[in-house]
Amino acid sequence: MCDSDDDQAMCAIAAAFANDDDDDVAAAVLAAEHHLGMLDHMIGDFDTRRGGSLPGKAPNKQRDFVSGERGLLWDYFEVDGDPPVYVEKDFTRRFRLPHIVFDLVYRDLLSEPYFQQRLNATDEPQASTLHKLTAALRVLACGVAYGSVDECVPLSESTVCETVHRFARFVVDK
Repeated sequence: MCDSDDDQAMCAIAAAFANDDDDDVAAAVLAAEHHLGMLDHMIGDFDTRRGGSLPGKAPNKQRDFVSGERGLLWDYFEVDGDPPVYVEKDFTRRFRLPHIVFDLVYRDLLSEPYFQQRLNATDEPQASTLHKLTAALRVLACGVAYGSVDECVPLSESTVCETVHRFARFVVDK
């Protein structure tokens, strides 16, 4: 009945409260605190700085962020008065939310430092807010693996993983 560690912890807490035995309740609360501590520790690992693009380091894969963003804009948004390639129905099916909700989330993410587009050490633009939001939604809404997001958004697997975690934290905090 309880498949994952999270489910097992919740089942243990529920069983302890159902039995109403003080020792079981105390043990379940301690187990839950330990479980939450482990989750905090794992999530904290995403806050550590990575090496990134540095002079002298092996070059990253060539990812054309500018044309990738242009492609997303042309496919799903009106650009220069031209209608998008995909209509609202396609957009909603692909992103699992209406265009207006996507726009609201996008505008909120623009104020988050992690989601803002920056230049790397070689003065090349990195992933934009649109890239990161699209990647997070593809993983969360469609169940796409981190590594396969690069078919539609030019992001590495580690960037997608961190983006999903930061997006989930952003949604929970808002």
